[in-house]
Amino acid sequence: MTNFIKLFARTALAGVLIAQSYAANTVYSGQLVQLYSDPSDIVFRLSTNNDCGNNYYYLKRTNTNFDQMYALLLSAGVSGKTVRIEVSGCVSGKAIVSHGSIIF
Repeated sequence: MTNFIKLFARTALAGVLIAQSYAANTVYSGQLVQLYSDPSDIVFRLSTNNDCGNNYYYLKRTNTNFDQMYALLLSAGVSGKTVRIEVSGCVSGKAIVSHGSIIF
């Protein structure tokens, strides 16, 4: 019986952790206002405020999709299209970008 309880507890914990990782992203849409090149991040401003209390978004150069996201931001800036950004969370008041898209 105790093995069953341990297995159940581990399975339940794994389910909670997976659910939290998927629920963490928040979506924002807006026009690109400014784009900054920083040594560790690409920082950009959207016309939409985020839950971190500002309209600055941070794309880490260490992201596996950094090149694609940077190209997406440049394309949106040049074309004036709306950007849809997913933020994985706030770190020291910075909205950390996970991924995104352009709305045509």
